[in-house]
Amino acid sequence: MRLTKRSVDAVMPEAVDRIYWDDELPMFGLRVRPAGKKTFVVQYRVGGGRKARLKKLTVGVYGTSTVDEARIEAKAVLRKAGLGEDPAEERLRHRTAATVAELIDIWSTTGVTTNRRTGEPRSQQNIANEVAQANHHLKPLIGHRPVVDLTQK
Repeated sequence: MRLTKRSVDAVMPEAVDRIYWDDELPMFGLRVRPAGKKTFVVQYRVGGGRKARLKKLTVGVYGTSTVDEARIEAKAVLRKAGLGEDPAEERLRHRTAATVAELIDIWSTTGVTTNRRTGEPRSQQNIANEVAQANHHLKPLIGHRPVVDLTQK
């Protein structure tokens, strides 16, 4: 079946998960859960041809993204997989990356005790000031952001 707004609206949930594959774009489909949730998925293999493990990645939720938007995202995923990249691994790495707040906590217990340039121990007053500044200014501003998202301007 060709996935369109009309065909996605017409699909009814069944007792088990079911995937309806698109006729236009191979490996792109609509997953319908028994509860009625509809998500767009793409299946791909990274390197190794048929011997490579088959992976499935969600590229959109019906209602928040349209069929066309999900199809464009699926094409991008398939393009990356064709180049040897693994989009699922990228998402996992991004999701599990340390945040700025976590790095500040690590730094405040281990890294702040020595001078960066000379390697000599620092005074307790300097340590307390820098930790307080990081906790007061950096954590509220960018503490929630993953470190991999930070760029230099």
